[in-house]
Amino acid sequence: IWRVADGVAGAARDLSASALVTFYPVFLAGFAALMLAEEDGRQRIVVFDLTAHADTPQNFYSSLGNPLIWLLVGAFVIAPKMGGGAAHAAEATADGEHAPAEGEHGPPAATAVHNIENLVINPASTNGARFLLVTTTIVAKDEAAAAELKDRDAEIRDRIVTLLGSRTIEQLSDPATRDVLKGDLAAAIGALFKEGTVKRILLPQFVIQ
Repeated sequence: IWRVADGVAGAARDLSASALVTFYPVFLAGFAALMLAEEDGRQRIVVFDLTAHADTPQNFYSSLGNPLIWLLVGAFVIAPKMGGGAAHAAEATADGEHAPAEGEHGPPAATAVHNIENLVINPASTNGARFLLVTTTIVAKDEAAAAELKDRDAEIRDRIVTLLGSRTIEQLSDPATRDVLKGDLAAAIGALFKEGTVKRILLPQFVIQ
């Protein structure tokens, strides 16, 4: 106001500068809030500040010596990286998660199986002109059961040959009956052992020629 005595032009210039100083930080704060809303908002602020001073190579390199730049880099880029692990741990604790203690959870147990590979079978009514090449995987209840299956491998092979050899090409080649076939194999093989020894049957290879 006291500049009015020196002329209206000077007062208008001072009022404009005052308004800019008053409202520009508010504008920047709003702009920063919009950038922070994004996942990489902190990095965007740093990049924006660098590019704002990079209109010429000289300004860009001089901005690298500006302590404010490195303050922004430290606050918005480096610090979150260093504190990310602690923040994640705090969030996990708040959500009720916890890291398992050593020995609390061991590695998942491997599935106990017994494989009978590349078994060649002549289907019914083919007079030896056609054959089935099959690999049978028998899933056992545990490792002890798998060892018992291995000890009686010959008997299991006989059951598989007998059952599959009684089926025709049409029956074997129908995908709709494959699950029924697996169930029949499980029942035939399971009859050799205690109940529950054989969990299920897989047929990873089933080729008809």
